[in-house]
Amino acid sequence: MSIIINEKRPLAPVALEDSIFLRIGAIELMAISKNDAMVATSLMRSVAGHMSGTVDALRELQLYSSERGIDFSDFDQERLKQKMSS
Repeated sequence: MSIIINEKRPLAPVALEDSIFLRIGAIELMAISKNDAMVATSLMRSVAGHMSGTVDALRELQLYSSERGIDFSDFDQERLKQKMSS
């Protein structure tokens, strides 16, 4: 996803088992997406699925933390201050 939005990857994934990955550059990915609608559609579905999973996990975290009296808004304010000062 970082390739698509042209940003640095926010996380470094770690494989839990031996895996084989295809590494592809941004230019190659965009060329494939432009020339193959099936690949582009599959990519969009995959990204949407991951985003939906992330949203679900964040909702669960919010519920879990609110049940225990944890207020994450304090962390949001601190992060905002850090961004403003840099």
